[in-house]
Amino acid sequence: MNSISFFGFLKKYLFILSLIFCVQIGFGQDYYHAFGGQYDFGIFETTYIDLGGFTQSTTQTPFTPGVFYKATLALSNNFAVSGYPFVGISGEFGSFGSFFNVGFQVPVVAEFYLGELDDSAFFIGGGLSFGALSSSGFGSGKIFGPHFGVGGQFYITGILVGIRVAYTHGINKTKSVSDLIVEDDSKRLFTLGAYYPLGT
Repeated sequence: MNSISFFGFLKKYLFILSLIFCVQIGFGQDYYHAFGGQYDFGIFETTYIDLGGFTQSTTQTPFTPGVFYKATLALSNNFAVSGYPFVGISGEFGSFGSFFNVGFQVPVVAEFYLGELDDSAFFIGGGLSFGALSSSGFGSGKIFGPHFGVGGQFYITGILVGIRVAYTHGINKTKSVSDLIVEDDSKRLFTLGAYYPLGT
């Protein structure tokens, strides 16, 4: 993932964030937000034909931990639209080597809640997501496509916390270059996160 493509996606990320905050201003009484930690793991597989006519395949598995912000606009007692903007960065530098991970993701989903939005509840939702991941030694990739997630909110020692797992299926395709013809590719992104509701 080169710097130009990464910053192009970052502009979209900031644009979505600004829309979320505009919604907060216009619908403050029905707005819930939370903050948490998340781990993103991608699997990007590509099968291509080289100039010699041989079929080859590559698999890249970038990953990164990070933080996310949960912005939820309640449309009814059980139905809401949520955004989960995420940004992650991690790395290690030492005498035996170094690595660096970076990524972001912006899912926007419609969710159905069994329970109260600001109390114990189970929820399931679907929508769209776009993002990018890059890991030293593990590859990089961009992903855009349908996004599905499930989660719940419950009390632990009197404190309300939430967990959420999600999957994004990439529909964007890897472009062929002059010396390689892409025959098939798949992009998948798995997400695991936990959050603390901040109220309305």
